[in-house]
Amino acid sequence: MNEPIKTYGTQDAVIETLSLTTSIDNTPSGTLIYTQTGTWRKVMSLVPELGTRSEYFQNVEWKDASGNDHRADLILKNILQTSTGGGTAFKITLTYGAPDLIVENEDAQLPSYSMATEEGTASILLHPRYEGISEDAKTIAKALLEGKSRNDLVNPCWAQSGNMTLTDAQAGTGVPFDVVIKKIIPAGSRAEELIRKIESGIREYKTFGVVWQETTLKSGITSALTTLATVSTPPGPNPNVGKRNWLYVGAEATKEKGAAKWKITRKWKLSDAAAKWDKDLY
Repeated sequence: MNEPIKTYGTQDAVIETLSLTTSIDNTPSGTLIYTQTGTWRKVMSLVPELGTRSEYFQNVEWKDASGNDHRADLILKNILQTSTGGGTAFKITLTYGAPDLIVENEDAQLPSYSMATEEGTASILLHPRYEGISEDAKTIAKALLEGKSRNDLVNPCWAQSGNMTLTDAQAGTGVPFDVVIKKIIPAGSRAEELIRKIESGIREYKTFGVVWQETTLKSGITSALTTLATVSTPPGPNPNVGKRNWLYVGAEATKEKGAAKWKITRKWKLSDAAAKWDKDLY
């Protein structure tokens, strides 16, 4: 066929070959061969860049080796240039192929799974590092977090109202705070470490939650709703969580007009490092 190549905007470029073929794995390939006169620099300056599309290979449809449907504009993958006519004409061969990672029929890839993290904050008193400290130490730490002063902490009335096990001698009026601490909290213990951190201004620590998601197709949405807020192991290749467990926390469902099934994304949240989700409650 001989016709101007309108895409390149020149009067002296003529198509020799224009073909669309399918390879052994069903991947489409487009070939455009044209000749153009002029200097090498001029001709090459008019050649399209790799990765660009052509008006001749738009909305190409094909099935991959797995039978999934695809539709896309082919993109330029390779350029070959040869000289003819004593160096005054050049033959350009452009090879087009399918874009990478094209998923025309996304539903054919389901079910799919994903994992994400959520950032939050929690009171330092809840950090797993201080899980084993005494109740007296927790009472003092909580009081400091609530803004009580050192004088409050050594006042016998506060000691009694705070349900501490301090004796009047231990929490007597005028007894220095450090003396009280030493009497009920071992030196070098994690309880002492916690008190010092709170006094230095550290009141919270960052927490990082993990959310696991599954997206699949279902005929109905009832099962996605009736099992909400239950402790269960999510489907798919979810990570080994050790002593933690998962809580089913939510779902999103969409159904396109004319579609036979719902696309449902279900979500599970991993318990904190300090505790599991309580099966008596969920």
